[in-house]
Amino acid sequence: MSTFPQPFKSSVSHWQATNRGTQSLYGYNKDGKPPAQADIVIVGGGTMGASLSYFLTRDGAEGAGRKVVLLEAKDIGSGASGRNGGHVAPAHYLRFKSYQRPMPAGTGASEEEVVKIIQAERTNLEIVEDIVRKEGIAEEIEWWRGELMNTHTAGQLEDNLALYNDWLAARKKYLGVDDDAGVRFVKNKLEAAKLSRMKDVVSVDFAPTGSVHSHKLCTALMRLAIQSSFSDFELVTWCPVNSVVPKREKWIVKTAKGDILTRKVILCTNAHTHNFFPKGDPVGDFIAPCFVQCSHITPPPPFSGTGAFKNTVRSHHGWYWMQTKGGGIVIGGGDDDLVDNRTHEEGFNLFIEDDSKPMEAWTKLQSKYMPNNFPRWGEEAEGEGLDRAWGGILTRTKDTLPLIGEVPGKKGMLIAAGFHGHGQSRIFSVAKALSKQLATGRYDTELLPQSFELTMERLQRCRTVRFPGHEQEGLVQEYVNVEQSVWEEKASARVEVRAERQRWCVIM
Repeated sequence: MSTFPQPFKSSVSHWQATNRGTQSLYGYNKDGKPPAQADIVIVGGGTMGASLSYFLTRDGAEGAGRKVVLLEAKDIGSGASGRNGGHVAPAHYLRFKSYQRPMPAGTGASEEEVVKIIQAERTNLEIVEDIVRKEGIAEEIEWWRGELMNTHTAGQLEDNLALYNDWLAARKKYLGVDDDAGVRFVKNKLEAAKLSRMKDVVSVDFAPTGSVHSHKLCTALMRLAIQSSFSDFELVTWCPVNSVVPKREKWIVKTAKGDILTRKVILCTNAHTHNFFPKGDPVGDFIAPCFVQCSHITPPPPFSGTGAFKNTVRSHHGWYWMQTKGGGIVIGGGDDDLVDNRTHEEGFNLFIEDDSKPMEAWTKLQSKYMPNNFPRWGEEAEGEGLDRAWGGILTRTKDTLPLIGEVPGKKGMLIAAGFHGHGQSRIFSVAKALSKQLATGRYDTELLPQSFELTMERLQRCRTVRFPGHEQEGLVQEYVNVEQSVWEEKASARVEVRAERQRWCVIM
């Protein structure tokens, strides 16, 4: 279970390490105490909490003219929001069929609903772009807008084209949109090899995307909320919330620094959401903490300067990376490889909440990925190659979709959590929609698919679903040393085809 103060020190990501100057919010109001009352309390100072704070404190929003308080257990962006891969990458045709598969292999959504799920992520990208342009923060947060390159190996092109055309037909049928969705394929083998520079790549496709310095983005949104003249906004850091209990038609938010009475409380707590519900509660059991890790790589000269990557990339192996403004490469992926290599069991990284250190086997994989897959990478000089690795705790949900909205039977308590490793591609649509819901009391189906809504029917439908590798287990709340895990062949826990595990490997 998450405890504060933590019995460990969290590892430090590239994003966190490169945002420690005077413009950061490290230590902001660390010694402050929360007020006795507030109109709205947000729990969690990651990108979800920061973006919701931003939308609530705009002119005419529900937080305008009201007291809005955000409580963060540590510093802003200390969790997964400051530890991800830096991508704002909408899903596209590659998710079209996998989301339709019945649970537990897929989401179990209809074709129409899948179109809306994917479209919400495309809208999310436009919302980020709009904020960046309106607030003039592009340079501050190292915002980049361009294309994500997906690589394919032999035999994948035909299947991918079929998926793409099916998705386009569904978009036309349900959205009335008749275009190419901004996706383009390079089918020529020589041209694809030249563009990707990777071994075994025979074709690629490009799709709209964005990337960002994730910790600076979180910080910028929070600062804009603090500076708002429309709302009485207050941020209190190093103020862990112990519990949220009802009192008549309000809520008492109990913290280590005192209690707050509020009409509305929103849990933007992602991997730590289960701590606010008793064991066995369908809400708490729906979201599982999941350890992942990324690394920062200093590239050799062939991949620097004019040789730097022009796109963000998702490889045919399920790995993903982007090149930062400073030229370093932030790379993620490798959990599938650890399972395929039979050194780790399916689900080995679930139910872990300790992000104090990266896993040695995972770090080794990430250090070798570029040299092993790029023939021109060459020998790394001292100081080149992997120079920082870090862990982060994101989430997996039973149907791979986030839980958004009011908790059934708990009026005034809302949740925005369970982003399944795709947070930055969903959070901004969710934040904008949730700010509207706080004002109207109605779930916003214009911005979000119906399948994101937190309902009792959805919780009951997923009640018997178990996470991969944990089919016979309940929620494990203590840290497990997965470095010592031993492979065991279990028919019920092992998925035979890599494609059936792809829904667990997503760009962060």
